[in-house]
Amino acid sequence: MYLSYLQIEQKAVDFLSKYHPSNTIPIPIEHIIEIVLELSIVPIKSLLHDEAIDAFLSHDLSTLYIDEDHYMGQTNRSRFTLAHEIGHIVLHKDFIRQKVKTLEEWKDKILGAGTGTAYYETQANQFAGCLLMPKPQIINAYKESEQKARKKFKEQHMQFPESQNLISFIANDIARIFEVSSKAAEIRLKNVLLDMIPA
Repeated sequence: MYLSYLQIEQKAVDFLSKYHPSNTIPIPIEHIIEIVLELSIVPIKSLLHDEAIDAFLSHDLSTLYIDEDHYMGQTNRSRFTLAHEIGHIVLHKDFIRQKVKTLEEWKDKILGAGTGTAYYETQANQFAGCLLMPKPQIINAYKESEQKARKKFKEQHMQFPESQNLISFIANDIARIFEVSSKAAEIRLKNVLLDMIPA
């Protein structure tokens, strides 16, 4: 089923309203998964190396399997991976229950192996970005970071960058606030802000 970015964002908003209504940042994704949703997170040794995937869900959606090294490192990337898998549950649970029973079927039908498309993966990535970086909070964080950047550029007597370039410049600051990767922060900022700020 096709969903627009705004529809996916609304599903993330609805999810947070139900499972983390305080919307405190950073979003406690691991707590939501294990304590609130009561799903099991099971690290698997060498999953990424052996199967070339970071994580996947059990057929009944009760267990989230994740590469052990990826998970135990507690990196920002693993937080995004966990949110991504929740995206699959929220957006694709019926399809997974009906059509995906094995890891090979996961690779084929969810990851789009061999097709050159990863429709479900794209949607889950969008959901994860929206979930971990809610719109009101990321707009506020952007405004604060923009003010700090303006001050730094002024102190250094440097020309302030255009808005589109500024997003890339402050993505690291935003990433630290939301405990995500700089790339994830940059993508989310562009999706939220490019239609709001002058070119």
